[in-house]
Amino acid sequence: MIIVKLMGGLGNQLFQYALGRKIAYVHNVPLKLDIAWFENSELRKYRLSHFNIVADIATPEDTTRLNEKNNIRGLMSRVVGRFQPYYKRSVVRERSLHFDPNILNVSGDAFLEGY
Repeated sequence: MIIVKLMGGLGNQLFQYALGRKIAYVHNVPLKLDIAWFENSELRKYRLSHFNIVADIATPEDTTRLNEKNNIRGLMSRVVGRFQPYYKRSVVRERSLHFDPNILNVSGDAFLEGY
């Protein structure tokens, strides 16, 4: 499963979705969208519901499973992940504002976060 954390305006949402969709399609895995960021945003709203997209909304349980920050499994994943290329980790965070083609090498279950 690929989970994409959506943030920002419509352009960012479209790009984030397109990246997640491409990776999910190549690996034939489900794509889910984490839209929790919009709960605290006064200026931006989730807008992809107006389009014919192929993705489900991630539940809090889905997001917690892949983005484990507060448990021993999450700690071990972060420690081991430091020795792996960033795109091989289960939580893949944007490294810069420039597109990095290595992001397309994400495989397996992954939580993608970035613009």
